[in-house]
Amino acid sequence: MRLGYITRVTYVTTEWDNAPRRLEIGGHIVRLHGLRGGSGHLVTVIGPEPHRISLLVIPPGAPETAGHDALITASRRDNADRAEEILAASGIPAPSSS
Repeated sequence: MRLGYITRVTYVTTEWDNAPRRLEIGGHIVRLHGLRGGSGHLVTVIGPEPHRISLLVIPPGAPETAGHDALITASRRDNADRAEEILAASGIPAPSSS
């Protein structure tokens, strides 16, 4: 799928450091929209409506093989699994709550 130019990126604020509200990339303004709920393991990239794609975020400490397996699973056509289900099935444990 080709998105064309990116217009917006959404992320979960509790999982990411503060980000600017917008960036200029290649002469286009990209709005960064922090959400209070949802999966911290997804970032959604939005192009001209109705084009969007959700990207699975692999935790930095995940084993390389498990991360690869998770990305292969996530990229399957018509995949509807939740990010947390994909990570768990690939052997990537949920981060511990401190």
